[in-house]
Amino acid sequence: MFRDLVFYTLGTELDTFFQYFIFELILLTLVGLAIVLITKKLWMAIAIIVALNLVDAAIVGNFNATQGQGTLIGQFFLMIVAKFFPTFYEVLLVVLISRIPFLRRKFKLA
Repeated sequence: MFRDLVFYTLGTELDTFFQYFIFELILLTLVGLAIVLITKKLWMAIAIIVALNLVDAAIVGNFNATQGQGTLIGQFFLMIVAKFFPTFYEVLLVVLISRIPFLRRKFKLA
């Protein structure tokens, strides 16, 4: 899902490190912050970030399995392991940024 988004946006594929730790980190942090600011619920942003990463892992795992690079289950769990730390950092950034006192006062966050 995000690999296709990068390809359609930039016209080329990014290195895996840049894809996971820069592009997806910025994109999903912004999505998570938008959810926090709109709904005022941090747990919903965390759940959506984790769900989007699971969906992305399933899509990439399915693509890799259809290309003959192993089984669907194996590729899916491999992608979950590969996306664990990027997901952790996305959630961490959303939590830390949403806890900034200025944002809490400005948007009346609990």
